[in-house]
Amino acid sequence: MLPLGNPFNESKLPMIRLLLLAAGHSRRFKAEHNVHKLCHVLPPFERPILTVTHQAALKSFNADDILIVVNQGEADVIALAQTLGSPIQIIESDGMGESIRQGIQALPNNTTGILILPADLPYIQPVTLTKVKNALTKYPIARPIYQGQAGHPVGFDQSLFPELKQLTGDQGASAVVKAHTCHLIDTDDFGAIYDIDHPNDLLCL
Repeated sequence: MLPLGNPFNESKLPMIRLLLLAAGHSRRFKAEHNVHKLCHVLPPFERPILTVTHQAALKSFNADDILIVVNQGEADVIALAQTLGSPIQIIESDGMGESIRQGIQALPNNTTGILILPADLPYIQPVTLTKVKNALTKYPIARPIYQGQAGHPVGFDQSLFPELKQLTGDQGASAVVKAHTCHLIDTDDFGAIYDIDHPNDLLCL
């Protein structure tokens, strides 16, 4: 007779989540458009940039497994993030390193890996997220590469969380990536490297 209850230990199953980094102040974009870039409605999609990137992520992750990191000084971004159905983490600093550090600290304890994706990559293809997510079950770090250029998201195994929790300021996670072997995934997804940082970026596609 089989024992009662679930014979599988769910705590050992991979639980990979995604950090959607949306804590920047978008100063250059605001100077011209008077709106945060993540709240700017992207013409091909007719939705804000943050919404478009989040919807791409939803094709690879459940809403509850996407943590949106936002800045307490950006009320419009916070309000938009609160409509997307994923948990949010409000931080005080706009530095990417600080965003990652506080995002990692806010993850549920059963998280076995994390994909880190800047929210200003609205053209990212869901298949790219899925490939990185799958690779993270075999490698400690994984990221896509487009025509020789390293892109996003970058995936990290939980064994590297202590190092990610040491990040500060705007240094990002490049130092952690350089300190370890990174598995590169060839992709034809231009959206993995194309971020919207300046108003002119909207005109280059």
